[in-house]
Amino acid sequence: MQTKIYKFSDMIEAQYFLNGGIIGVDVSQGIYGLVGQALTFSSPAVFTVNFVAAVPNPAGRDPYKLLLVDIKAQIEAANPDISVQSIGGRIVLIEKLPSLGVAFDGTVQFSKTVLGLDNGVTVGKVYHPAGISGGPPNYTWVYSVNEGTHVVVTWE
Repeated sequence: MQTKIYKFSDMIEAQYFLNGGIIGVDVSQGIYGLVGQALTFSSPAVFTVNFVAAVPNPAGRDPYKLLLVDIKAQIEAANPDISVQSIGGRIVLIEKLPSLGVAFDGTVQFSKTVLGLDNGVTVGKVYHPAGISGGPPNYTWVYSVNEGTHVVVTWE
């Protein structure tokens, strides 16, 4: 086991991290490149989302430019245990009841690149307070240096 130190600019981002969430790119203005692509999760369950154009086609909007609401609807329909949210415009994928963390295997998928996820193994871990039964991963210390710097020390 080793100690790792993580730094966040937002306390909510640190909270998502501790609860096994994965944070991607800014999708606040919509995003191209997902339609026709698959995104395969390996945790909390193995499932695949095949992205389709926005339906119904919103008037005056390109249906191939998916907004957060479109991405959220498609992922959550494929697995109701996943919650799609945003922080500062960036997409967040997290379990509704954190237990395992959200994860993707090492399969190269164009959709992972579009969403700003690593094409290697991408794993969100649910961290528990140190000393709680169940063992690592644990967090041992969470503190704020100032409004823009929050630190989490983990034991993994």
